[in-house]
Amino acid sequence: PGAVRAATVIDAANAIFSPTPIYVTTGSVSVSSPVGPFLRDCDDDCILEADVNGDGLCAGDPEVRDYNGDGSRELPAGTQFSGAFEFTCFYIPDDVAIVTSGPLTIKASLEVAVFGSVYLAAGADISSPETIDLRTSAWLSADGSEITFTTSQAGEIDESQTSYGEGESVPSINYTSACSQGELVVYVSGDECNGYLPCYSTIGDAYEHSDNCYEIKVAEDFYDENLSLEKPIKVTLTGGWNSDYSDNSGGRSIIGGTLTITEGTVIVEMIVIEGTIFLSKTDSSFGCWMPGYRSKLASLY
Repeated sequence: PGAVRAATVIDAANAIFSPTPIYVTTGSVSVSSPVGPFLRDCDDDCILEADVNGDGLCAGDPEVRDYNGDGSRELPAGTQFSGAFEFTCFYIPDDVAIVTSGPLTIKASLEVAVFGSVYLAAGADISSPETIDLRTSAWLSADGSEITFTTSQAGEIDESQTSYGEGESVPSINYTSACSQGELVVYVSGDECNGYLPCYSTIGDAYEHSDNCYEIKVAEDFYDENLSLEKPIKVTLTGGWNSDYSDNSGGRSIIGGTLTITEGTVIVEMIVIEGTIFLSKTDSSFGCWMPGYRSKLASLY
């Protein structure tokens, strides 16, 4: 029989680093007093806050938003983030860019999972007793200082790179953090969502089973339904997803009927609505998101 390949304990597939990082497996990593996750939604408004001072408290923590309008989320300009920290989870989604202000040492007891970009002012030492996931991430140490990743686990390091053609992009990562506050994604498709759960055949059913801060991922298809949004929650409705929900950059999902919004907040991306849009909510909380909603609908083609 052939040899059994060891498990991957540091996954850096399709990741980019400058300088080349140092990887350590079977290292000694002790996390004595983790304060909680680095990113979390402190006030249930669907916006992540970053614990940049490492105190485990929410007061004064900056929000992670798209401040510069480039489609990615980041810390406010000038945020100070440097030093030694112990978190439960150091999780950076693939649309988040973190900029540090000095040397960074992170120990995470449950998880290191970085899929976005990290601009380091002066290197970093990232460690966890668990496996480390760095797929699709981008790391730049501005002064050339070392970037080191250490896990207590024994196994392989995956540094493979996938070739993509002109105009193609690295697919997004479908991932649920170990520190997630719950499953916040539901799927819509006419063919059982390729095994992704929970799965619904209509957008309306998916919405009915969604709660605040959920994302409804709709496979690229035509949906002949009238959609009514009437719950006091905020949801993100993204369409055009391919069969394995890894990419929606070139797709569209089409709603053949009407869209009626009477309550709550919705962010719409990659959705075409063929029917009429009825908007019956007119108070100030509605007005704050309406301009962005209109511009996203208008820019679908």
